[in-house]
Amino acid sequence: MMFLSRLFPHRARKSEAASRILEGLTAQARQPVLFAENRIRDTFDGRFEAIALHSALLVRRLNAVGPAGNELVSVVMNRLFSQFDYAYRQNAVGDLVVGKKMRKLAEAFAGRMKAYQAGLDGNEPLNEVIFRNLFNGAEGADTEAMTSYVRAVSEKLADSSDDEMLGGRFEWPAADAFFMN
Repeated sequence: MMFLSRLFPHRARKSEAASRILEGLTAQARQPVLFAENRIRDTFDGRFEAIALHSALLVRRLNAVGPAGNELVSVVMNRLFSQFDYAYRQNAVGDLVVGKKMRKLAEAFAGRMKAYQAGLDGNEPLNEVIFRNLFNGAEGADTEAMTSYVRAVSEKLADSSDDEMLGGRFEWPAADAFFMN
């Protein structure tokens, strides 16, 4: 493998960056404070929603970088969906069913990406997008704090340089600063 990375250093750097980005994305979306009472449900669906939200923020920023960011998004999303596939298979979902579930998951993911983009662009109220998607319309959901958190994450990513983004060396803000336990 070391030999191949010397032949294709650009690919090796992109692969390393994608690994760092996916690791950071997953860690950010799994912060326990996000799953407290009146927040995201701590279920498979809830965790999917948390990943979709953070992915939308990440993809939005990486796409702003240009073609290199778009390429990196492709690598990161392919790896992310490989993890979803693996999770289904680990939960004893049969091969015939995994394809159908992955198709539905991909459609839901694309819908979330579009909805969060609309909310962040101001085409739809962000708090309504969060309430509908992340909280599934649950009464008592902490939509205000989550909306503040999402805006802060978007701003933090926007403040990161293109080189930091492409290298996967940017920082996510700590979620606990936005929520009272």
